[in-house]
Amino acid sequence: MVFSRLKAKGGRFKTGLLRVWNLASYLYSTSRRNFLQICIWLLVGSICEGAALALLYPALAIVTGHPLALPIFDALSLRYGLTDEFRFISLLSAFFALTVFGALAARQRAIAVAFLLSATMKRVRLALFASIAQSSWSFLSTRRSDDIAHLINGEIERLETAVGCIVLSAQNFFFLAIYTLLSLLVSPGITLFSVGVGIGIYLVLSKARRQSGDFGHRLTEFKQLQFRLVGTFLSAVKTIKAYNAEKAYVSSVDKSLTDAYAETNAYVSASTWSGVFFTSLTALALAAFLAVSILVFKASVSEIGTLLIIFSRLGPRFSAVQDQAQALLMNLPAFEALQRLRRDASSHAEPNSGASPLPRLTRDVCLKEVCFSYGDRMVLKDLNLQIRVGMIVAITGPSGGGKSTLADLVLGLQRPQKGALFVDDHRLEDSDCRNWRQQIAYVPQESQIFNGSLRDNLTFGQLNASDEDIKRALVLAHANEFTDLIPGGLDADLSTEYTGLSGGQKQRLSIARAIVRQPRLFVFDEPTSALDAYSAGLILNTLDQLKQTSAVLVISHDPLVIKRADRVLELTGAGHGDVL
Repeated sequence: MVFSRLKAKGGRFKTGLLRVWNLASYLYSTSRRNFLQICIWLLVGSICEGAALALLYPALAIVTGHPLALPIFDALSLRYGLTDEFRFISLLSAFFALTVFGALAARQRAIAVAFLLSATMKRVRLALFASIAQSSWSFLSTRRSDDIAHLINGEIERLETAVGCIVLSAQNFFFLAIYTLLSLLVSPGITLFSVGVGIGIYLVLSKARRQSGDFGHRLTEFKQLQFRLVGTFLSAVKTIKAYNAEKAYVSSVDKSLTDAYAETNAYVSASTWSGVFFTSLTALALAAFLAVSILVFKASVSEIGTLLIIFSRLGPRFSAVQDQAQALLMNLPAFEALQRLRRDASSHAEPNSGASPLPRLTRDVCLKEVCFSYGDRMVLKDLNLQIRVGMIVAITGPSGGGKSTLADLVLGLQRPQKGALFVDDHRLEDSDCRNWRQQIAYVPQESQIFNGSLRDNLTFGQLNASDEDIKRALVLAHANEFTDLIPGGLDADLSTEYTGLSGGQKQRLSIARAIVRQPRLFVFDEPTSALDAYSAGLILNTLDQLKQTSAVLVISHDPLVIKRADRVLELTGAGHGDVL
């Protein structure tokens, strides 16, 4: 039974070391230069500090009347007649100079650490965001956006804390090694005794470190839940207020915060005992050190004084190692969660564009014998559809009938599980999808206004568009009726002003953005839903104009849209569709 417990503890210790090693390896692999700079300045600083402390031993020996044999000083004393007082002042001066130089090295080390932190955080954020951005829609559509936002914006701060702990721990271990070597030079026996006591104290406090790791996992769960609650509230705030459900959400947030703070308070209550134990054990270790030094090793006053100075520098660093180990284990789950998301996103990355360019659509887009299902639920079965340039094709049918899935297939966001999609007789492969989307403009049901100017919003995805292209698109989308009245024109900032645009105005801006792209295929998702008759009529007129030069696919339940369409496909459910 005892062996199994020891084995379990040993397994946890190895696992903890491996987790820390993974983070340290990641730091080194992504920031070698900063890492090496820190090591160099750490080495210089520790040597200066160690050498400065080493000079105190002969200085104290001179004061106590037991001078040590110092070959250089002895030779100089004989040649120039140096007194003990001069030797004492010289040693103190050298101590001061080395201390100042060590402080300068510490400053350079602090700067290198700051650069390491900022560079690492930038790389982590960018790598994670790039992995998410380049992952497939089939992956993104199954992930909660607030969970991703929590990792990118919340857990990244905890990772910064973990990285700082890694650097500080390495620094303190380095200084511990230097001080231990110095004390070995003074008294090997006392040093070995003290090291054994220190290791014993560290092992006694292992439970506190394990509690920190467990609390770190719970903290990730609590923060994720809070992001979900706030994200859901903000995305559905209008509906929540319409149902007078604010109090229910406030109660949910209150419960989440209460649970989180209760867990935090319980952790703090338990973990602070480690400080009590550490202080008590350190006092006991100091008493044992003095007793052993005097009674067992018969150490001189200068030896004991020098060792006390060294150990006075060792104590805070040893305490810092324990504190940093707890903080590191508490925040390490954030790094693991971020890495897990990045690996998942990278494993679902969209294929790179093919080497050969995709032919520009001139005739039609055809779906042939296309099948698609979600698990056991068949959404599209042996579907055949032709979307010709110069035509409006409308897709209608009940909710869940496969309309959005069909649009995703045409956009290349989803891939047929059977059958194929053809662009002018060219079979669309996985590697063609990104190139294919260069010829498509998509107008979603919920029109999005991006942070930036009016020009930024209209040239989204088509940065080389001229002002003439933008103005032509605004006219064609009947959006110039209100954009001409906006002070600042195309340079007006829509991220801070004019956030009260109506649904119809946002929809017309979204259509203008699509027109600026000059695509060969337009895909509209419920373009007239929730619009007044005037705005809907303007959009219908725009659809008639767009089909003159492009193919138009529209998902809609609106009878007026269906009436304007040249071809209508009704998806009746169970994977079937009928052309009307």
